[in-house]
Formats: sequence, structure tokens, C-alpha cells
Amino acid sequence: MVNFSFVKAKVGIDHFWVKRIEHEIKDEVVVSISLEGESLNRYREFILEKALFQGYVGFMDTYNKHSFEVDDILKKLYHN
Repeated sequence: MVNFSFVKAKVGIDHFWVKRIEHEIKDEVVVSISLEGESLNRYREFILEKALFQGYVGFMDTYNKHSFEVDDILKKLYHN
């Protein structure tokens, strides 16, 4: 969880969770941190990890698809 109290006036929230960390090494090191402003849904993250482990969702799907598209796949897989 990351707290940026100075951005609350602009975006309406001040707590974010880290969704992804990427790094690139070329002439310099670049680290990119993706933050999500909505509440962390631990159940969703659990079933996403389960789907990745079982091979129902590809690793690149989490990068190339929007969250709602991944959610639709997860809802079809785990509808019970």
C-alpha cells in the first residue's frame, strides 16, 4: 500500500496498491511502478493466481488485456 496524500485533491483518493513493477536495463536503469487506486480485491487476485497456475490465463493476458477483460475470463472460469 502506498499513500500519496498530496494527490487526493486531484484524483479523489490517496491510497494505492502496487500492481506491477517492471525494470529495463539499457544505458540506464528504468524502473516503472504501476499503481491501482481502487481497493485491492484479494479474492480476485487469488483466483487470478490460480488461473495463471492452472494455465487458463496466460501471463501476457495480464499485461495485454484490460482488467475488466481478465475479470470476464475469471468469472467464466470460476462462476460457482
